[in-house]
Amino acid sequence: MSVHLLLSAGRGPQECTWALAQLLHRLEADATRHNLETHRAQTVPGDRAGTYRSVLIQISGDGVEAFAASWTGTLCWQAPSPYRANTGRKNWYVIAQPCQVDTPRTTFAEADVDIVACRTGGPGGQHRNKASTAVRATHRPTGIVVVVDTERQFSLNRRIAIRLLRQAIEHGDEAAERAATTDRWRIHDDLVRGNPTRIERPEPSKQDLAPQKQTRRRRRQSTGPRPPPKENRIRQHTRFSAGSGTLVPPETRSGRGNRQPSSKRPPYPPSTTETPLRRTRSCCASLARKLGVQNLSGASLGQVRGMTEKEIRAVAIVDAGTRF
Repeated sequence: MSVHLLLSAGRGPQECTWALAQLLHRLEADATRHNLETHRAQTVPGDRAGTYRSVLIQISGDGVEAFAASWTGTLCWQAPSPYRANTGRKNWYVIAQPCQVDTPRTTFAEADVDIVACRTGGPGGQHRNKASTAVRATHRPTGIVVVVDTERQFSLNRRIAIRLLRQAIEHGDEAAERAATTDRWRIHDDLVRGNPTRIERPEPSKQDLAPQKQTRRRRRQSTGPRPPPKENRIRQHTRFSAGSGTLVPPETRSGRGNRQPSSKRPPYPPSTTETPLRRTRSCCASLARKLGVQNLSGASLGQVRGMTEKEIRAVAIVDAGTRF
């Protein structure tokens, strides 16, 4: 069994003719893998060497219908243009549709014709009205019927009826061939650019794959092993306690997240005096009451910002009367 598949670039640019040639080679290679035979029945070359405007290919073998169905529809060749470097288009569309090439010819034989004698009216006298000289000829395979009463003799009318049947069958075969040709030409204009049924790409060469592998190895060597994913950490904010003069971690505040039992609470940092104070007026006022220094907040707040408790204590000892 064989199927004829018509591949056409339609009215597309010269890249489509190049894409048709690439898809044709890919189709023939795929048919060879499926143990199918291909034959280029008709080709229409393109403007450039090695390109085709349309190709009529004949595929024969077992399972040819399923194979032809997988290559039927809009085919897309995805690659940059080999002729125009400035264009950004990479999708070139080609249509592939099965078509009928060899229309069946009807063989004519007189044994397939039924001849019936009949009477007809009109001028002619008794030769028409009373004698059965007319002929009704019917071709059984096609169902064509011809009635002939032009002559007065039955044998002459029979001969004319056979000749008319033969001519009618030949005209029918020619009309079927013209219809098949018209259907093939209509395929060229049925190309739909978009929604392809099959997308093919050029196979990457070994030279193209080698730089990619080297780049990947360099990245792995430079970056090293990937670190484990970071766990969600809760921002730790310290707060200065006005009563005790110490920094309180957020786990011990009331109403701040889930409180842990005292046995599971993390220990306080070893030295809280080196932690910078928060830049708030209440912190400065609490520190002033603790150290016995007056007017530590207000206008002198900018001098205290960024200083640790140890630094402020040293300043207070040197000059207790200075306004901070």
